[in-house]
Amino acid sequence: MPLLDVYTVEGILMLLVFAILSAVQSYRVYTLKFALRDLERSRRSAMDYYFEADAKLRRKESAHENLKVKYEKLESNYRRVSAIEREKCRAELYKTVEDYIKRSPFNRSAVFSSIDDYSALIKNPRFQTALTDDTMRLVTVPEISAKVRGQNGGVYDVSLDSCTCMDFQTRQKPCKHMYRLAIFIGALGTVDQSKVDESFNAYYLARDKAAEEIAALKKERNLAKREAEKRLETEKKYNAAFRAKLNSRGYNTVWLAKMYADYYDMFSGSLIDDLNNRIRPAKATAAKIEGTYRQELKALAARAKRSEDIISLYEAFFPNLSELCDMTADDIPPSLDNNDEAPKTEYESMRKWLSRSEYDLLPSDEKYQLALDNYKHRRRSNWEAGIDFERYICYLYEQRGYRVICFGALNGLADLGRDLYAIKGDEVLIIQCKRWAAQKLIHEKHVYQLFGTVTDYSIDNPQQVAKGLLISTCELSDKAKEAAARVGIEYQQNTLFPDYPLVKCNINRTSGEKIYHLPFDQQYDTVHIEPEKGEFYAWSVKEAERKGFRRAHRHAFGGEAARTIS
Repeated sequence: MPLLDVYTVEGILMLLVFAILSAVQSYRVYTLKFALRDLERSRRSAMDYYFEADAKLRRKESAHENLKVKYEKLESNYRRVSAIEREKCRAELYKTVEDYIKRSPFNRSAVFSSIDDYSALIKNPRFQTALTDDTMRLVTVPEISAKVRGQNGGVYDVSLDSCTCMDFQTRQKPCKHMYRLAIFIGALGTVDQSKVDESFNAYYLARDKAAEEIAALKKERNLAKREAEKRLETEKKYNAAFRAKLNSRGYNTVWLAKMYADYYDMFSGSLIDDLNNRIRPAKATAAKIEGTYRQELKALAARAKRSEDIISLYEAFFPNLSELCDMTADDIPPSLDNNDEAPKTEYESMRKWLSRSEYDLLPSDEKYQLALDNYKHRRRSNWEAGIDFERYICYLYEQRGYRVICFGALNGLADLGRDLYAIKGDEVLIIQCKRWAAQKLIHEKHVYQLFGTVTDYSIDNPQQVAKGLLISTCELSDKAKEAAARVGIEYQQNTLFPDYPLVKCNINRTSGEKIYHLPFDQQYDTVHIEPEKGEFYAWSVKEAERKGFRRAHRHAFGGEAARTIS
């Protein structure tokens, strides 16, 4: 029996050892899973960094290729300009020589008669030597004589020293025949090379200028290449540091804004270093940036990033905020206008739609109808266009037997995303209206906002059955439709907005008075129309008055309390 007890104890100890080993092994497997997960994250981060660096390198290579193309184009232009200038100089030189030969009186001499091609003359080395070598000079005065035909038809033997004409024989001074010979000799011995020299000089200047531009472009290209490589290396270093900090700290928005500012501050530091280390250092500018702007820019970058994150968060929870960015002064709802005061006279309530003379001179039914027509054809702001669409939906549901409250028109931006309440028995439809352009899409955030406000209403009013309905003049995105089906929000898309009667004809529950209200009256949106009680919408003032209704005379004029119709 004692031996059996020993075996039992040993078995228990072995089980305990196996249990401990199993726990240790499970812990190791658990830590290995986390290590593998961290390695996978690091691998993904490295791949993201690699793809980003590769994309930047491709952009830098593209910029380098653009510089190379620019350089090749300039070099091609230089060759073309050089060839054109060379041909131009040659053409001018050929023309000069040709003109000289044609006007020479000795074009029948051996020198000129041997020339068949004027363009080949400029390439003749002997001619080039005779033309350009100043060491070749005439040692003696050339002995030149010729027979010259005079004006009277006589022929004289003429040289630069004498003539057989009567004039020279009498006066012994140069005659006109001698001057004529001198002129011919001067034309033969003197060639005006100024135009040729100017052409050659222009060619050499153009060639030198093009060479300088090519050299400058090469230098610029090399400098840009080095700068791009340096910039890429700097960005790699900054991105690595940024990712290292990001992976070590997580995605807290406040810290992320600070890190975003640090990231941009790296580039400010790089700019300051460049200013200090350039060939001509701009130390004053660098010091000004360092002392005055650097910290301010860093703080502004942090604030901008933080604000961006907060705005994104707000827009995620309150989708209507993004729509307010496009609002103008005319779009400000009445509830936000601090200067919106009740009119003191009836004319003040209608002055936007009638001139003073129209109000004073026209009969009541005509001036009210004219005011209504002007109201219908007015230029609407985005806010007013939305209110008009809400009133149309209100009209539709009142015709279907619902009691409708225009919550959005009465509360402005404080409508909690509830434009209309349509009530029938215990059922309450919370309607959100979107009068958007047909090409736009309603996204899921608007569906979730409506679901949230319906849920909030249901909590406050558990005795009622609240349902959400989204009515729009455009389509919902596929994701929005899925979200609506998931959270139980009904929707009507591509809703038409036709013309409909605007004059509300209401019967007072206490006095039985028949009163009609126009859409620009202050109490218009508080008036409910119940068709089963004889109330209706009229198309015109004349129709309302023909059925015994008159316009309300008790408004909020002169400080008198506004009349409310229940």
